[in-house]
Amino acid sequence: DGKVWLPPEDTQRYIDAFFRTFAGYRTYVTSLGQRLSQGEWVASPFGRRWILPANPEGWRKAMNYPIQSMASDLVLLVLRRLARTLHALAMKTRIIGEVHDSIVFETTKTELKSLVRLVTQICKNPPTNDFGFRLAVPLGVEIECGSSWGTLTPLDHERL
Repeated sequence: DGKVWLPPEDTQRYIDAFFRTFAGYRTYVTSLGQRLSQGEWVASPFGRRWILPANPEGWRKAMNYPIQSMASDLVLLVLRRLARTLHALAMKTRIIGEVHDSIVFETTKTELKSLVRLVTQICKNPPTNDFGFRLAVPLGVEIECGSSWGTLTPLDHERL
């Protein structure tokens, strides 16, 4: 029926292992609840801030906010760099839009290989220097290609 069921003793073992492995997490979520109750904001690594209500929904959003906002900010930084680079190179390729962490392009067959290389390079190493940090490891990039959304197939961009 699609449901996952674990015996309670196994569940507790997994929870205990998580908190042993990530010892600072319990302190983090406890302090997060205290900060919310004092009306303080939650901040992203890029400095974006959000004040959330001191209730279970606000607490859940606050726990997810730093990573989700960072992902959103990275996509915006990548979009900005890609738009400027496409313009500077006078490419016919255009950014059509973005969906969560995906970017949709319209390009020509002759520019596809250059576009894939450009997108891979910029997405793997987004421009974060203006915020005082660099990512320690490159991000993963998955590229799909097709004539319409429903016909996309994975593209092995590492082999281009």
